[in-house]
Amino acid sequence: MIGDLKYGRTVHSLSKLLCLYKNIRLTLISPQALAMPDKVMAELDKAGHRVTITDQLTGSLDADICYQTRVQEERFASKAEADQYRGKFRLNQQIYTQHFKSNTVIMHPLPRDSRADANELDNDLNLNPNLAIFRQADNGVLVRMALFALTLGVEDLVAKYDCDVQWFTTKGQQ
Repeated sequence: MIGDLKYGRTVHSLSKLLCLYKNIRLTLISPQALAMPDKVMAELDKAGHRVTITDQLTGSLDADICYQTRVQEERFASKAEADQYRGKFRLNQQIYTQHFKSNTVIMHPLPRDSRADANELDNDLNLNPNLAIFRQADNGVLVRMALFALTLGVEDLVAKYDCDVQWFTTKGQQ
């Protein structure tokens, strides 16, 4: 997990989910001021996971998944304060190639800010078959639809509207 781990609700809930599993190795990369909260760290420790904490994106990371988060400008007192963290953990194709395995999946909680000054996930990753954010968005719609159907008690009607998925591709998965 890379980026704003202090304020990122998604990394907190993902960490809680990962606590349901065994033998997970996590590397948390963030500036010290944006480190994962102690409460979440305690849960990861209690689950027995191996956690490495660093404030540097260096060396070769033997990661299956890279979960990138954005600097949440709205959580800071000023834009200038947020700007001191921008670009510290930018991910582009060159950085990805330098630090990650060729099949490391790149995830992001969205929305993605790909403006040049955001320095988050660069557009040059768009053609990388391991960039999962577009699949995440597509699947998120289906998951929300399923949750609404369950909440409204109409799940038995869903099958009536089944159709083949047209946007799925196996390109890059061979």
